[in-house]
This record gives sequence, C-alpha cells and structure tokens, in this order.
Amino acid sequence: MSAPPLHPGIALRGRLGRWDIRRAHFDLHHSPQSQLLHVDDLARAVVVCLDHYDAYEHINCGAGSDISIADLAELVARVVGYRGKIAFDPSKPDGTPRKLLDSSRIAALGWKPEIALDDGIAATYRWYLENKVSGKTRAA
Repeated sequence: MSAPPLHPGIALRGRLGRWDIRRAHFDLHHSPQSQLLHVDDLARAVVVCLDHYDAYEHINCGAGSDISIADLAELVARVVGYRGKIAFDPSKPDGTPRKLLDSSRIAALGWKPEIALDDGIAATYRWYLENKVSGKTRAA
C-alpha cells in the first residue's frame, strides 16, 4: 500500500477508517524535509496578521524547524501504535529536498508556533479516535 509523498500522517487525515494502520505496509520517500504546523497555530497567525500586518508583501507562517519524512513516519508510527514495516523506496522521486519557510516577518509581530509536532499529532490522533468511535467523522 502506498501513502502520499509527505504524510505518513494519513492516519490523521481520516483514512484509518479504510486502512488498518497497525498492519499496513507503507512505501515512503525518506529524505525530503518539510515543516508542519498545527492548525491552531495557523489560526493564531491569521489573527496576528489581521490585527498587525498591513503591508502588501507576502508573509510566511512556518513552524521554524523541519523534519525528514523518515522521522515523521517514525513519529506518527509511535503515536498511533503502528508496529508494521515502514519501507523507504529510493526509486521514487524525492521532490524538493527541503521546504523551510522564512517566517521572520510574522515573528517580528510577536507570533511563534506553540504546539510541538509530537503533541499536535498525538492530540489529533486522540481526537480522531474519540470522534470515530462516536461516528462524528466522515469516511475517507
């Protein structure tokens, strides 16, 4: 079973209803790095921009650090209790090697992310489990 190029966090995007993530096999790209930002941190950044930013230049809002796909896969596996094999397929294209935003403009306005990646993934997974059981999530 193949996963999307970035997100071993497919577990966090409502696909657990279709895949048993504890037994599935995933082929992932391993070397690119990306930064991930919790939606609550993004919402706070939007409010900061609305309240304090009136320039015409774009403004980046990033986590300030990045993580490799391999490390992200291991983190998600740990959080969701995945004990299967995570295979990294070097024959697949890796895409952009690093995607780290310059968030200095929004940092100058006093914003910085507050939710650590592992905490955000754990909280999102808990929410998913609580809401899947109650039937509040829609099928993937």
